[in-house]
Amino acid sequence: MENLNDYLPCEGYLQNIEEVDTNGFIRFTDESSSLHYFAIVEKPTKVLFRSEAYKEIKSRENGIKSVLKNFKIEKRYKIIEDGINYFLIIKAGNHQEIARSCPFGSILEAEALKSKLFPQGIAKSTPPLAQTKPQSFLEDKEYLGRIRIKDENGDNTGYVKFNPPNGLFYYAVYNDDDSLYLKSLSYETIEARDKAFGEMLSEIADANAFEVKKEGLTYFTILKGKDGAILGKSAPFHSFIDAFKTTPKGYPIQITDGIF
Repeated sequence: MENLNDYLPCEGYLQNIEEVDTNGFIRFTDESSSLHYFAIVEKPTKVLFRSEAYKEIKSRENGIKSVLKNFKIEKRYKIIEDGINYFLIIKAGNHQEIARSCPFGSILEAEALKSKLFPQGIAKSTPPLAQTKPQSFLEDKEYLGRIRIKDENGDNTGYVKFNPPNGLFYYAVYNDDDSLYLKSLSYETIEARDKAFGEMLSEIADANAFEVKKEGLTYFTILKGKDGAILGKSAPFHSFIDAFKTTPKGYPIQITDGIF
């Protein structure tokens, strides 16, 4: 399937809403780009899933066939996020994304759509916070350059969340200059990651939640939860003093909406 890995905003898929086929699909060509799209809709104006852009009508029709083939297979669905919004996506058997929902502001909204499609499957699913694999950190550079989470006023905070190709979920805290302040361990589910993220938010201003540890020849600050779980780890420092100065005890800082 040959496409351009590009979605229109959800409202862009409503231009042909009156021409829904028997399977709930609409098809249209965007006049400004001459690219071809499809969507699965609920009348009168609700887009459930949307396609990326296709250069050829034939490719778009193959995309529709792939969605029809996988639509009723629960394991083909996955909730992803871009650091700001959550999406429910459909994947083909080769794991290629073939359709995506409109953006949701919370994971619960994305889960609600999946629950609507698979009410029995949701009830029988594995508890979301269960970890089956050892947790680990990525290299520092993998946490950088991410889209910052916005606050209720639309301003950037010092926090990011992301889901890289390894399928695991992470968060990080940035300094003012976009350098890394803290990085998270890996989590197998969004729910587990978001639970740890919430605990991190509640502990990050507590000086007693930080400690400095030495690993080999370098030092790190570690943020721990009340249960002792690691909620964040800093980039490496050359000395104990350099690491200690970044903690609330070593250099008191005011935290405002996550921006240091």
